[in-house]
Amino acid sequence: ATSFGVLAASKSSRTLSVFSITPAKNRLLWSYHATEIIRNPTFNLASKRIAFGSDLGDFFVADVNSGALLLEEDLGSSCAFTFLPSDILIVASWMGRVTAFEPGVSASGAGSYAEKWSTVVRSTGGDPGEEPRQDLMKNLLDPETNTPTAHLNVSNAVATPPTNNLLTTAGAIIYME
Repeated sequence: ATSFGVLAASKSSRTLSVFSITPAKNRLLWSYHATEIIRNPTFNLASKRIAFGSDLGDFFVADVNSGALLLEEDLGSSCAFTFLPSDILIVASWMGRVTAFEPGVSASGAGSYAEKWSTVVRSTGGDPGEEPRQDLMKNLLDPETNTPTAHLNVSNAVATPPTNNLLTTAGAIIYME
């Protein structure tokens, strides 16, 4: 609940709308129209902010009451995010970029966010306990037949390599662990 009562967010494709819900009156506070489908609107009522992303990788933080954008960042791909209790915002994009945004106050006195740190998470293709492998394509090929190999961890049962499967005629071997 805020000074406007209970807040509700509604998204319809490219539009995010924030409403004030009170026993006496419900009203639209503001709407934002994005260039692409909006994803995961998330309130942080302690700081009166809402974060949301888009399919194009645009990421936004807005003031809940006014709709003023406090952060607009192009992450290059769709993202997942969360507010920490300290109001620091952790954002992870599908391309591996993980960024922490810290709340602050702009020169005009309005709230804002600034990048605190950023890193790119990349797989080295190694298994736990092994030296990292840099050549991922090489690791996807069976060393004896030079054909694609899939390693699926789908259970905790003892693995028994299949002696015959639908892909063996195509030169592929599937091992299930």
